[in-house]
Amino acid sequence: MFHHEPNSGSVIADLNDPISLGHQFVGQEGTDEETGYKTGTYPTKAEKFDKVDYVNVAYLSDGKESSNSFDLAKTTGEVKITAVSADSVSGEINLTEGERSVKGTFTTKITVKK
Repeated sequence: MFHHEPNSGSVIADLNDPISLGHQFVGQEGTDEETGYKTGTYPTKAEKFDKVDYVNVAYLSDGKESSNSFDLAKTTGEVKITAVSADSVSGEINLTEGERSVKGTFTTKITVKK
């Protein structure tokens, strides 16, 4: 389970699940937190906009949280945002760094920072 925080462009992991994913991306040029999410493809290799900016996989091991962040300079792939509604974001993730990879679909709830 994940939830998006619109002001940061982040996906926050819910560690009630055995494995969770956090990622952050930079949107299109000229957009900000008021613009909201846009469908599109966000690769790891982009200059300034429309790119994946951070990826972290978190998991529980022996009752303790552990995590691994991807080194985006060495990571290939992309995150596709395929649908955006008033309260959720859906998409696909396919990222690889050496022997590590994360691939699958997701739907996340959009939460409002207070």
